[in-house]
Amino acid sequence: MRKRPRFFYGWVIVATMSIVTVAQTAEFNPVLGVFLKPITEEFGWSRSTFAGAITVGTMIGGLLAIGIGPLLDKVGPRWVLFIGFFILGWTIVGLAAVGALWHFYLLMASSRAVVSGVIAIATGVVISKWFIRKRGRAMALATTGTRLGNAFMPLYVQLVLAAFGWRTATIALGVFTWAITLLPTGLFLRRQPEDMGLLPDGDPPRQGSMNNDGEEGNETAPTPEDQTTEVSFTLRQALRTRSFYLILFTSSALFFGGAGINFNLIPYFTDQGIEPTAAVTVLTVWSLLSAIGGLAMGLIVERVHVRFAMSATIFMVSLGIGLLSLTDSLE
Repeated sequence: MRKRPRFFYGWVIVATMSIVTVAQTAEFNPVLGVFLKPITEEFGWSRSTFAGAITVGTMIGGLLAIGIGPLLDKVGPRWVLFIGFFILGWTIVGLAAVGALWHFYLLMASSRAVVSGVIAIATGVVISKWFIRKRGRAMALATTGTRLGNAFMPLYVQLVLAAFGWRTATIALGVFTWAITLLPTGLFLRRQPEDMGLLPDGDPPRQGSMNNDGEEGNETAPTPEDQTTEVSFTLRQALRTRSFYLILFTSSALFFGGAGINFNLIPYFTDQGIEPTAAVTVLTVWSLLSAIGGLAMGLIVERVHVRFAMSATIFMVSLGIGLLSLTDSLE
């Protein structure tokens, strides 16, 4: 019997999606928080005006995701993400030429819609097709890019902004986004392991399996311990379960609170008299620590029921927000 392949292509997918999750933070709230004060002070806008563009884009992204999800299932992530990042880069670079509020809303809402409606949903969809037993660690590794992006993207933007201004910083951010995403997404992403004659987690293909080109795959059948089954629901079936709505509410509530903190963290620190560079440094340390926690949680959810892990996460986030409200200095 032929042995399991030494290297599973799914880990290439994980590495590529890690780059994707780093790049998507170009439009995440910690980075936007760096731009908040310089842009609003130059144009005399309120912070709620700035945040309104993000809200509009997020709502559009939610509608866009309804069509993007099935498209990812059908054609795969390669060109969806390639085109998404190409558009994202242009909208970020275009912010350098903003001269009126409607310009800002058009570009910011467009970039936010691409991130929330295309890029942000791709990680879970893509990784879940390539891994089942090892999904926790694969997701943890892929989404570690988000923490690393939140750690270093704001610092990168702040350094450029401090030296050359916020308009140059938007150009530098957009070009950097293109530089790290277009080639990997175009070359390495694939729709699902079956298209390459593989099975999730690198299990040997079943006898007579066919790849995407209609060619017969490896004829070695998996051993019983390699067999992996997973209960799947159609959208209609999921909508009829109580669990779906409980998960939806809990996840939405968690991200709703987290998004508000991420967006206002740097302005909050600077309002307390903390220097912008020092505020971004705090964010960098926080994000690096969360990367370690994310990797640990990826292993934990493979052994502990996800509801317990999620409950612990919500408790710690709530505790952290409470402590943050008492912070008024770096000491």
